[in-house]
Amino acid sequence: TLDSMPSFEGKDWLLLRSKADSAIRAQKYKEAMPYTDALMAYKGPFLKDVCNYLHYVSRSADYDSHPDFWMDYCLELCRFVAYNNPDRDDATFHQEYALQLEMKLKRAGVSLGTPRFGAQEYSMRPVDLKPKPKHK
Repeated sequence: TLDSMPSFEGKDWLLLRSKADSAIRAQKYKEAMPYTDALMAYKGPFLKDVCNYLHYVSRSADYDSHPDFWMDYCLELCRFVAYNNPDRDDATFHQEYALQLEMKLKRAGVSLGTPRFGAQEYSMRPVDLKPKPKHK
């Protein structure tokens, strides 16, 4: 296991990631939170990797039904990534944060409605690129 390996640069964050992954896979979300909290406090040279991992974890809110506390926590992770990811050229993290904010509003019973003008959906897709066709 990773614990038994000799020390190397990045081992600290990989251990936290491994423990968080194990808890999340077992749907023990409260057990995962201290590990992901420690990753948010991480200040080392692998911050971009940490942000990519936390982005991955935060997106679990998009795909399955989870307890409300986990959905709220995923929003917190998503916000952390949007604010702290060193790759400022990648807008994906900011789009995901906006989408999760909208999901939070919907869960709270707030309807945003459809925009009165312009695009009808929030998307990073170029305006003149048509969406993929839907399978029947």
